[in-house]
Amino acid sequence: MSEIKKKSILVSLCVILVAVACAYAVQTITNPKIKGVTIIARVYELKPDGTVVELGTQTTYISSHGSYHWVRTNPNGKIDQEYVADASRGGFFSVNNNEGKAAKLAGFKPKDTPFSDAEGHRQNPQFVREETVLGFRGFVNRVVIDGTVDSELTFISEFDILPVKQVHFLEDSSKRIIEPTSIEVGEPDEHHFKLPSNLTVHDALMKLPSC
Repeated sequence: MSEIKKKSILVSLCVILVAVACAYAVQTITNPKIKGVTIIARVYELKPDGTVVELGTQTTYISSHGSYHWVRTNPNGKIDQEYVADASRGGFFSVNNNEGKAAKLAGFKPKDTPFSDAEGHRQNPQFVREETVLGFRGFVNRVVIDGTVDSELTFISEFDILPVKQVHFLEDSSKRIIEPTSIEVGEPDEHHFKLPSNLTVHDALMKLPSC
């Protein structure tokens, strides 16, 4: 993987983690517990001339106890990215099974309640609109960095640990889009939320900007 691509992935990852943290900062407590869910999404770039470049598929697993795991594969089925938030290890990890390694990017303490109800989402300073995502009510947050719109992230209250849809605005005016094609409510198998025991783990903690 090129250094440019690695940097792009880490920037996008930081944006997601900060957006989630900022949303928790304005949380309102109404729903007692999040729902377990499996989300399959199409990953692609939309060029300024309307050309579409398929980048692969992302599968996200969210547990009702707050852990999560996502895997992104390229069009050939090869894993490009894999991340696990493992409550038992107290960390959020980048996984590289080919090299038998995992990097701890951040600490992790699971939260099993939604960070907000509909009114709380609308009170979030990043909130811009509502939209329907595969029949679910979604709340779109716009992330602005240094005065420039970086991304729009759509959350669904029932399982809003992570955004279900992402639109990242690139420097060449293209958009990198992660758009769900399937949302299956139900508790994923517990093994999805455990870091494989055969991996060598090292710290690579990210410094996240504040809200």
